[in-house]
Amino acid sequence: EKDIIRKGVNLVTGDGINAFLPNGDEKVNGGGVTSTVVELKSGKKLAPAQLTILGMGVKPDTKIVQDAGIKCTPRGHIVVDDYMRTSVENVWAAGDAVEIGNPIAGTDEKWVVPLAGPANRQGRMIADNIYGMSRKYKGTYAASVVRIFEYVIACVGLNEKMLTAKNLPFACVHV
Repeated sequence: EKDIIRKGVNLVTGDGINAFLPNGDEKVNGGGVTSTVVELKSGKKLAPAQLTILGMGVKPDTKIVQDAGIKCTPRGHIVVDDYMRTSVENVWAAGDAVEIGNPIAGTDEKWVVPLAGPANRQGRMIADNIYGMSRKYKGTYAASVVRIFEYVIACVGLNEKMLTAKNLPFACVHV
């Protein structure tokens, strides 16, 4: 966090967004682009900005799926089998809203992995299965990478919180 702040980024953690407010009629850099002020739940207002990056997690919008009678988890994720089939015949699902197998925690363990790579693979496997190839999706290890300035940050698998909840042994290295 300190390194990101040193780069001039106004990094805010531990506070929620209350509203995005227009910054009056002020134009930024003479380019005709109106800036926005972010008002936090704490009441603090951030400096005007043209770009605000939010990292808030993913919540599935599966109301239409549930209304169609397709089985979902209590948190709203679509339940699929190993072939990505839903509880309704001839309906498959893939991507951010599906609950899939977790090969790290065990074959019966399920988790949600909202990443483009697994979603793409799931979609291709669904196409193969519709065509009659009978391909099982064996889950994902959830590998992701992000670059922030000169730092490259990567993760794969379960985090400390998940491992502790599942009572699985682990070791951590914090760099």
